[in-house]
Amino acid sequence: MNVLLAEAGLSECGRDAACSADLNRLFYTAIAMLVLFSVWFTLSMFATVDVISRHIGWRRSVMWLGVVWIIPIVGAAAWRFGPSRRRHRG
Repeated sequence: MNVLLAEAGLSECGRDAACSADLNRLFYTAIAMLVLFSVWFTLSMFATVDVISRHIGWRRSVMWLGVVWIIPIVGAAAWRFGPSRRRHRG
């Protein structure tokens, strides 16, 4: 006498490896998004502190804070290497 036991959806995926490619893609995409978000947030925080600590006027500060926070990673790079930074170094 053969008894057929029912399986739940995930156990079938685990046994047959049918879902592993989709789950791996989702997992690695989530990790990549988390890393990019962390880089963006960290750079934006450092740029925010730098913008606030400089005395460039409130209008320019607000404009730069908008650029830094709205344009991910590139905004912080623009602040770091922009024309206003070159003038202050010399």
